[in-house]
Amino acid sequence: MVKKSTGTDATVHAVRSMSSGACERASEGLFQQVSSAVLEVLPRSDQRRAGAEYLHGLLEADGRKSARNLAAHSGGQANEQSLHHFVNASSWDWSAARRALARRVTESWTPSVWVARPVVIPKSGAGAVGVNRRFVPALGRAVNAQQVVGLWVASPSVNCPVNWRIHLTGSWLADAGQRSRCAVPETARAESLHECLVETVLETATAWGLESRPVVLDARGADVGWALRRLRAAGLSVLVRVDPEQRLVSPPAPRDGGRRIATAGELHRVLRGTRRTAAPWVDRGEDGEMSAGVVVAAGRVLLADGLIPAQRSAPGAGTASATGTASATHGGNAGNVGNSRMSNVTPIGRRPAARRIGPSAPEEFSLLAIEERGCAEPQLWLTDLTDAPLLTLFRMSTLIQQVDADYDRIGDRVGLRDFTGRSYAGWHRHATLASAAYAVEALTRAHRQDRAAPRGGRLRQLGGLRAA
Repeated sequence: MVKKSTGTDATVHAVRSMSSGACERASEGLFQQVSSAVLEVLPRSDQRRAGAEYLHGLLEADGRKSARNLAAHSGGQANEQSLHHFVNASSWDWSAARRALARRVTESWTPSVWVARPVVIPKSGAGAVGVNRRFVPALGRAVNAQQVVGLWVASPSVNCPVNWRIHLTGSWLADAGQRSRCAVPETARAESLHECLVETVLETATAWGLESRPVVLDARGADVGWALRRLRAAGLSVLVRVDPEQRLVSPPAPRDGGRRIATAGELHRVLRGTRRTAAPWVDRGEDGEMSAGVVVAAGRVLLADGLIPAQRSAPGAGTASATGTASATHGGNAGNVGNSRMSNVTPIGRRPAARRIGPSAPEEFSLLAIEERGCAEPQLWLTDLTDAPLLTLFRMSTLIQQVDADYDRIGDRVGLRDFTGRSYAGWHRHATLASAAYAVEALTRAHRQDRAAPRGGRLRQLGGLRAA
């Protein structure tokens, strides 16, 4: 029996009525903490009661988490029509609920970073909000699908999505009929996928009153300069993965100040002669212990943007990749500015934090090259955390893969992709409640792993890294 807390009466009642199966798979205490925090912002008692029943069903119902299945699992306490109305036609504000969820989960543990990821949700028809026919490389074919963006708070021990944005293309929004049927607000505008990613980060990290933390983002195929300028202007530190073709410039040569424009891949070959750190990585996950030999090298570089003219496409233009990122090519060959000789890229060492070269020159970044044993090509990343230890930056980069793996394990279990309605507001309310259920599952899993393996593995922290 769960003791009565300061949460809403409806939530406490729902927690008390949880089945023994729920007690086995999710901590009652965590359910109470998360559901009370999220549902107490709902203004009416009937909304809070329906919300608790909906959350309970997301955690416990078998199969697809449709309103019918959730109602059937509630044992008669809710009916399909009332739950359908609760997410599709009710008046509660999902943004306030998401802010409450973010505050609750960041109080439960200390997240290290924000991780923004695109998600493809295949659909059998084309009637739901934002559905386009798009090519998905991971499937090797074109499918009807929604493309959405999620923002996770993440650490090596646990991660949880706290905000979502639907990627709406110009062609979809141009159809006034489907826009009206899905009740898309007039303020919605067409965005590239990477604009969608960046705007989701900015909304959450700057407007919700949460502690600042670095942003980890796969920006391959994006306008990297645009994304970095937007995020840095908001005071956010960044670690972004870039294409080997991304144009960069080495710092001025000590003797003559000459600069060399080159691609990230070319500069990576220069980094092979700089200071490197070996990282024998061990990850203790659900399937046992895994290890990988990794070598990390880094050097100081500048963005080529603004130093030479370039043929550029619109931010994020291109075709969707397996993760939903846009595929684009970077125009032009590597060129020279000033002296024709390439300057060596300066390795990270005991040097001052990120600085500007000259009164109006662009900010220095570190180019990080991660070479994993058995992989032909290195991962290339840019960061303004130029004084962070290489192993810390490497661990930050792995959180994208961890978010993807946990989304596959937890996201389907709590029905993140199972919304069966078509409306814009309905999708957002369902995603909000599914994120709360995700938080219960993720925190419960982390607590169990903490008891089983209090040291090492996924529970390692990132050395107390904070945003600059």
